[in-house]
Amino acid sequence: MTKYLIITADDFGIDLVTNEAIEELASLGKITSVSLMIPGKAALDAVERIKRIPHLSVGLHVTLTSDLENEKWGCSAPSDSTTPLIDKDGFIHLIDEDGYFYSDMDEFLNKSASDTVISEIAAQYSYGEKLGITFDHLDSHSGVLYGLTGKTFISIAFHFCETHRLPFRFPKQIQALEKMIDHAVSQEIIEIHSQWTKFAEIKGVQLPDLILSNPFSMEKIPTYEHLKEYYLEELRHLPHGITELFLHPSKADSEFFVLPGWQKRVWEYQLLMDQDFHKTLEEERIQLVSWKTVFQNKE
Repeated sequence: MTKYLIITADDFGIDLVTNEAIEELASLGKITSVSLMIPGKAALDAVERIKRIPHLSVGLHVTLTSDLENEKWGCSAPSDSTTPLIDKDGFIHLIDEDGYFYSDMDEFLNKSASDTVISEIAAQYSYGEKLGITFDHLDSHSGVLYGLTGKTFISIAFHFCETHRLPFRFPKQIQALEKMIDHAVSQEIIEIHSQWTKFAEIKGVQLPDLILSNPFSMEKIPTYEHLKEYYLEELRHLPHGITELFLHPSKADSEFFVLPGWQKRVWEYQLLMDQDFHKTLEEERIQLVSWKTVFQNKE
């Protein structure tokens, strides 16, 4: 058994400064994968950077909500009355009255339907392909496709992944969900998780054993050293199998630095550049892989 670790930088395309940080990390071999945010205003810039790093693993970061206070994203799918965005009663799905994705996850879940969600996933995927991107995995911005506590679109994600032969960011092991919410999960969640992992197996959709990230807001992360120690401890206890560590690295000169929580992204960039982080990888004999390499080898 081997400890495999995918290190993914999410939100590639959200802004130019974040793109610069992620390209730097990729060029230095500090990350193995990126997750491209097609609705982001710097998505085209991200695509050009991807072309300069051909070994990089690229996933589609399915974005269906606008969760930043000073940035709104809209649909890639067509929005005229002949498309699934508007149903037979004239009700608009996916987008608010201003034409943007809902900022609130619950509102998205309540006001969206399966046909509109699959239409938007397909549109984002197709747009990326037209730009020359070959996606090798799929994941969900803010986890909105999971819906573990209510309405879910994860079956849609699995169907799409089956069609396009893509692995998906959803953990086989329930411990990953416990870490992400920082407490034991309910019996209901355990049963739902079991159902979805079995469904993925039936569909032939490959999943990592674990997914890992720091779930805490800045109120619970007083210093960089606290964040660093959290991740080093996770590496020291990393189990055998395939784990994806996903982070959101950026820099302080991003226009979004004024937003609450952006400091965490700056610290995650600092962490990936930290020699102690990479020394721990070596000490724990953790083998870095990408979505592209590890799942292609398993097919």
